Amino acid sequence: MKPSNVKKQIREYALAAVKRSILLNPRDWQHWNLLGVIASSVELSNLDLAQHAFIKSIQLEKNNAITWTNLGTLYLYLNEIQLAHEAFKVAQRSEPSYIESWIGQALVAESMNHEDAMDLFRHTTQLGIHMESCIGYSHWVCSTLKNSDNQNDPHYTYSIEKMFAVPVAGDAMVWYTGNIKGNACAYNMLGFLLERQQLYRGAAEAFETALQLLATDEDSTLRDIVLNNHGRVLVYLQRYEEAICQYQKIKKADFITQCGLSVAYFKAKMYEDSYAAYETALEWLAPTDGQKSHILVAMAAVAYMCQGLEDSKTLLFQCITLKPPSVQGLFAFCSLGMLHSDLTLAELALKELIPYRDSPEYVSHIAVFKAYTHFLQGRSAEAIRALSSTVHRHPGEPSLWLALALLLLHLYSECKPSGAARCAQAAMALGRNMIDVSKVMSLVSLSHLLSGNAVESLRTSQKAVHMFPDIPDNWVVLIASFMPKCIHQHSLEDALWLKRLISHVRRKLNASRQMSQWLSNHERKVTLIAEEYRNH
Repeated sequence: MKPSNVKKQIREYALAAVKRSILLNPRDWQHWNLLGVIASSVELSNLDLAQHAFIKSIQLEKNNAITWTNLGTLYLYLNEIQLAHEAFKVAQRSEPSYIESWIGQALVAESMNHEDAMDLFRHTTQLGIHMESCIGYSHWVCSTLKNSDNQNDPHYTYSIEKMFAVPVAGDAMVWYTGNIKGNACAYNMLGFLLERQQLYRGAAEAFETALQLLATDEDSTLRDIVLNNHGRVLVYLQRYEEAICQYQKIKKADFITQCGLSVAYFKAKMYEDSYAAYETALEWLAPTDGQKSHILVAMAAVAYMCQGLEDSKTLLFQCITLKPPSVQGLFAFCSLGMLHSDLTLAELALKELIPYRDSPEYVSHIAVFKAYTHFLQGRSAEAIRALSSTVHRHPGEPSLWLALALLLLHLYSECKPSGAARCAQAAMALGRNMIDVSKVMSLVSLSHLLSGNAVESLRTSQKAVHMFPDIPDNWVVLIASFMPKCIHQHSLEDALWLKRLISHVRRKLNASRQMSQWLSNHERKVTLIAEEYRNH
């Protein structure tokens, strides 16, 4: 006997048993509810009997969230949206904590493309764990992340950032995939959410599982999506050869997947292949002139690595002739002019950037380019004045305060370092949720050290280490701040402690080559100081 026939026979036995139960006790609402559930099953699909049974159960027990929810689900299945909504509403009123009634209301809102659907699904995750709740909320979170062009939009800010949507949805999908192991779409969503949290290894494992489930699927559309996601995460993990293999398995390449393949080639230092892949995207897949302009900038970067400056300039000239031109292409022009001492080229690029100088996306970059163009020409006062005027126009932009602090530190022999400390503190206060502030506190400490305030420098450097112990810069500034105390107090104990600290930072943290050299020099210096104190 076929499995489907076995299931149908078992349902019929169950139906006969529950009918007998009703004959024995017709006043029990649970018997009528169970009759409705069995009658509405796929194998029997006796929906008229199911509706009658649910209504009879409600007549026997009016405050009955379970049966009202079941009746709403039946109406939703029959596409009777208004009746389903009314049934779920009564169920919510009868028992506000009954999660299934809220899931039903969320499904009603989703069927109508109502904006409250995401909020309802989020509420269901707060009430408890349910499979439909998990996958429903995760679907809305992923859709919002994918389709949101403006991350400053109030809806995006509230529903994604303030509600911590990504980690909540990620936890929900971990639970879902732990119970439902055959849903490739769920594993794809889990990988996407883990990637957003920069948990790339877990994301790669989720995408790999999804690909295994899709190995025998004839529809290649979802498989191509998962291959693209997997390749992108492998690039983050620096597994470039594997990423290239994943991109090459895609059957229907588009603009996004072709650009991903180009990036993988570039990261693997296969510059000629990267250039060829970008050419394909430029000639066949780029949908607009704006996208073509961005591709030309990427090709210029590749050409700069393997062909030289002139070829890169040629591509950038082509880029800025398209409408709209790529702003990143103008940035590249300005950068090339500064790197190769062609400040005329840099100033021409800055003139082209004037229409974008107050755009929130580009204001800090343009201001820094303009200031450092003056700085390279020896006009320090004009550099500070140019950057300060932009700060006055946009006082709420933390990256501008940070850039001004760095410029003042570069010019500390001409300016008071205390000004750099105040600017860095402003960047720290404004940028906690907008920029990476892990190294900003060390700038505050360094500014105090250069201004001769060793006590305040030591205090702020200790705070920086406590806040961000994984950043080598903070430890280096702490060492530099402690050196004056070690020298002036002639303490052998302090010198030995500082030596151990330097040794720990060298061994445990991934410092740059310049930092490692600085640490080696100071370790030798502290060793000599300790020997001198020991002899005395």
